[in-house]
Amino acid sequence: MSTFLSIPVELQLQVISNVHLNDIENFTLCCKVLHQRSEERLMEQYARKRDLSTIAIGHVDNLTWDEDHQIRGVHPLLVLRDIFADPQTRLYTKTLIVGYLNIPPMEPDDFNDQEEAELDQAELYQVAAQFKHDTRLSRKVLEVQQCIYPGSGETNLEDCPEAKKWTEEILSGDMAASASLLIAILPSLQTFRLVDRWEAMVDDSFFVEILGDMLFVGSDGMHDLTGINTFDNLTEVGLHGVAPGCSVNYEVLEGFIGLPSMRTIKGRVVDGLFDTCLPNCSELRSLEFYQSAISAKAFSPTFRATTKLQNFVYEFWADARVEAEQWEPHQIVEALKAHTKKSLRRLELTSLSEHDYMNNNTFYDCIDFEKGEPFIGSLCAFELLEEIRLETMMFYKEVEDGQSWTQEEKDISLPKQEGQGAVDRKQMGGRDALVEPQRIVDVLPASTRKLRLVGSLSSEDATAMLKDLPVLKEERLPNLSSIFFEDIERSDIDEKVVREVEREGVRMKFWQPSP
Repeated sequence: MSTFLSIPVELQLQVISNVHLNDIENFTLCCKVLHQRSEERLMEQYARKRDLSTIAIGHVDNLTWDEDHQIRGVHPLLVLRDIFADPQTRLYTKTLIVGYLNIPPMEPDDFNDQEEAELDQAELYQVAAQFKHDTRLSRKVLEVQQCIYPGSGETNLEDCPEAKKWTEEILSGDMAASASLLIAILPSLQTFRLVDRWEAMVDDSFFVEILGDMLFVGSDGMHDLTGINTFDNLTEVGLHGVAPGCSVNYEVLEGFIGLPSMRTIKGRVVDGLFDTCLPNCSELRSLEFYQSAISAKAFSPTFRATTKLQNFVYEFWADARVEAEQWEPHQIVEALKAHTKKSLRRLELTSLSEHDYMNNNTFYDCIDFEKGEPFIGSLCAFELLEEIRLETMMFYKEVEDGQSWTQEEKDISLPKQEGQGAVDRKQMGGRDALVEPQRIVDVLPASTRKLRLVGSLSSEDATAMLKDLPVLKEERLPNLSSIFFEDIERSDIDEKVVREVEREGVRMKFWQPSP
């Protein structure tokens, strides 16, 4: 009996060259010989998948994405053209980056030279003209419309005004309308990133409205999403503002947190004051926010819904817009204790670096700490917490019944109180408070392995924090292996104290000045 391998090799290679790239992987599984002879086509398919694994649309600031400074956004209509030409390619996209979409239709003037080449106006008109004579686009819009808003039952575009308007906006070159359809037809998305150039996402934006409705139907489990399935595999979301005054609102996360597949949410330049309505069964594992200003009131519903949270990072960024109640490390820790004490493994609560404190006076000018803040109290309730990074100010507790200092009292130096560490006067947002540093053996949980401290310390205060650590380490902190003071040098702490701690197996690390 004749087999494929019995025909001349030249003919085999000709057949292989005509196998569609979408089928080449399965084709090469037939036998080792075919796998070897199809290697060139196989590599071509792998390269194609790699190129299509990440798509960026809209205007993407190349400074926004730290991991790749070469990302450039294209008009989503061009991506739709490529997908409709080869529908299989939509399965290859794992990461979608959505940049600024509020660009006038067919006007690429706001893009740089390289992006203008990708967003050539003539090409967009050509693509739109092709779609006007191709019913695949309008049929897909109608299909997605009925998945998101079921019940209408229209089978003709003319009978569905919403789908008709959506199609017309896409054909006019509207980026938001095109992006809305694109995100609805990418079923393999694992990572979604959104950057906004203004203070908050525009409430009446078509893209925001469609995205919100898709998130709702994706998380309620009651809709038939066979036609889109966009969020079945989504595990990570990133929100990026640009700068203070051009931030993304925390409320945007409400729909993402409720997705069954969601595991990681990251944000940069995000703000939020108010609580949100969230489900009580989120599978979220990691929350990271950098250069952001989010209140404890906004965080609390998230912690309540996310009882499996393992990683929480919050870098507070104070600026002239920030209100007093937005920097609340004590309240944030209390909310974490209430809902994540059995799951949290990593905690970072920091604000500006010490270098930024010296060059930016807005932090102390804007934050008027209430009594009890920023001291976080004890973390001993956390059962699995291993890695901790905190501001040194969070270890200072106000002296009971301590009053703000008068001008005369500011000239008085208080002696160290035996057994209580150093009593000091700290600037807390425009007021001088009487405070004393707490011992880390009284603050940290027994599960702690690594501690990093951000902010300056006097030698006396550092000694007070380390007090009794050599004696009580085995009893209270048996897993502690390293302490890193990020903003002070080794010479700033009594060398005898440092050596005693190191003798107990704790590696002491300090800031190293630049040569």
